[in-house]
Amino acid sequence: MGDRTKHLAVGLYVLWGLLHAGLGASMVVSDLANGAPTGETAAESLLYFIAVTVLGFQAIYVALTLTRTNSPAGFWLNTVVLGVIDAAFVGYLVLPGHVDLLGGIAGPVIWLAATVCAAKALQKQRKGRLPQREAPLSTT
Repeated sequence: MGDRTKHLAVGLYVLWGLLHAGLGASMVVSDLANGAPTGETAAESLLYFIAVTVLGFQAIYVALTLTRTNSPAGFWLNTVVLGVIDAAFVGYLVLPGHVDLLGGIAGPVIWLAATVCAAKALQKQRKGRLPQREAPLSTT
């Protein structure tokens, strides 16, 4: 069960990364199609999509190198970094209605499922490493 949940976590984090890297890269290309942005809002949009692309690749890298080996550092990197990003995305873009609800919650739902699977795999690993408790010595 631990290996299966670990592999599922890796797959889900890679899916999250592909979704974000793909969308981000396509938006960067679209934003730059007519040259460098001239207005502040357009420049901020371009910067946002560059960051989304980089975070997508970071999620993939961490999943394939650290989550795959059940590393606690990998767990915390993808849990905290991607979680903060998704929480801000939902709070500032989805809830106010700038992004449609169904499209907007896909990433956070994938992140949540990946994080639950990674936590379960890490928990299984820790349980396997803990030494068995010895029975207390009898005083009689």
